[in-house]
Amino acid sequence: MIKLLSIFLPFFRRYTAIATVIILCAPWSAYAIELSFPLDCSLHKDCFIQRYVDMAPQSLTYGARDYRCRPTSSTRHQGTDIRLSNMVDIQRNISVRAAANGTVIAVRNKFTDIPARFNINLDKKDVCGNAVIIDHGEGWQSVYCHLRQNSISVKKGDNVSAGTTIAQIGISGQSNFPHLHFQVNYYDIPVDPFSGKTLRTGCSPDNTIKAGLWSKKAHEHIGTDDTTSAILNHGFSNHAPSITEARGGIYNHDTMSFTGNKLYLWTEIMNPMKGNTLRLEITSPDNRTKFKDYTLNKTTDIRFEDISFPRPESGWISGKYTGQISLLQNNRVIIQRTTHTNFSPSAVIGKATKEGIKSFRSSSLELLKEISPSAGRSIHKVSNRLVSAN
Repeated sequence: MIKLLSIFLPFFRRYTAIATVIILCAPWSAYAIELSFPLDCSLHKDCFIQRYVDMAPQSLTYGARDYRCRPTSSTRHQGTDIRLSNMVDIQRNISVRAAANGTVIAVRNKFTDIPARFNINLDKKDVCGNAVIIDHGEGWQSVYCHLRQNSISVKKGDNVSAGTTIAQIGISGQSNFPHLHFQVNYYDIPVDPFSGKTLRTGCSPDNTIKAGLWSKKAHEHIGTDDTTSAILNHGFSNHAPSITEARGGIYNHDTMSFTGNKLYLWTEIMNPMKGNTLRLEITSPDNRTKFKDYTLNKTTDIRFEDISFPRPESGWISGKYTGQISLLQNNRVIIQRTTHTNFSPSAVIGKATKEGIKSFRSSSLELLKEISPSAGRSIHKVSNRLVSAN
């Protein structure tokens, strides 16, 4: 009987050399599973793959690689992390779906949706957060982590079909952004769904997902877009922006007004690569432009940057300010997004993301209950500064 408790530990129990040899040598066609995409979202549009299974060869003692040898994994990462852009997106109630037919063998639903960096009570065994495990027979299991509290709609013993909604995406456990950690195991050994190979058994730039475990429909859903980078969030702010406020949806202004000296354009980029150039550009209603280039000297999971547009000596000009965010590789644009805000010195704040403010304050109340008072006060301070600034 497979031990299920290990699913909820930061690292799954080490498998034996004998089991490894048997599984690595066996022909996949003899026991392969076919997987549906486990989230009800549009990949590359409103959800993004942040990390893949670590498929670096055993000879690589430092660093991690995905199935195509790109650095979009982390050392011994055992699943695929599919994320949303920010905290506000949790309110969209994105469904998590069973990837194949099977029986629910474990359910856990006791963790509040709080970013892990604020949760001082989080234990190592809690890394997966709220979770569901489904047994598909013949040694195959799928694991769904970081689910939204009280969203799980199945119980232990339920039989489910591929595509059945089992929960909603959340931020419980060891998570600092809303995402699903989706893991596939074969007799307790993690398997990469994109290559069909087991953890850290080698990658190749020539690999395609056709060699993996995804169904034909999942192939179509994932698409052929091979870009691992994404512009997750972007917008304008009337004060120096922070990544915490940005992820809380605080800066989503259609209209803004203030008497300050600077207008800020900010962005959060996922998986920018070493050698890329990040360009932020602001254009005023009278076509004055300011831009700034950031040359990226290393590959990172997340990069948060901003640029400020100074108040003209003659005062602010009313009208539409345009922000453009571009990620370039070898002077070629690979991703580009444009945003606008209507600015007037006499206007009142427009759609200042009521959902974002509500979500942010709701999270702070949970923080006050679940973690240190100082962290809770910090969140309330951010929320109060937003109100006073607008």
